[in-house]
Amino acid sequence: MRRRPQPAVARSPEQRAELARRIAALLQLATGPTRMSILLLLDETDRYAGEICEALGNGSQPSVSHQLSLLRHGGLVEADRDGRKILYRLTDSGRTVVRAFKVLDR
Repeated sequence: MRRRPQPAVARSPEQRAELARRIAALLQLATGPTRMSILLLLDETDRYAGEICEALGNGSQPSVSHQLSLLRHGGLVEADRDGRKILYRLTDSGRTVVRAFKVLDR
């Protein structure tokens, strides 16, 4: 008979509920179609906002910038200013989310 692996840390019901809320919020943030596409693009390489707009085929940079802002505030991407341009890259959390997307796509 195969034994189930034991959790690394025992959690109280309150801790499990809080973890579930945090994960649900993260997934809700990451799974919007445009935001998911942005995360997948940034998994390939760091990109400027204009490059992301071009890659998405979206002429509305304000809309894409809004999505990038949501991802940044959610801790999935980070940004560095380069003159007038902003370079976006995945955070460790963002890379983890993209890995999860790829596992689910198998």
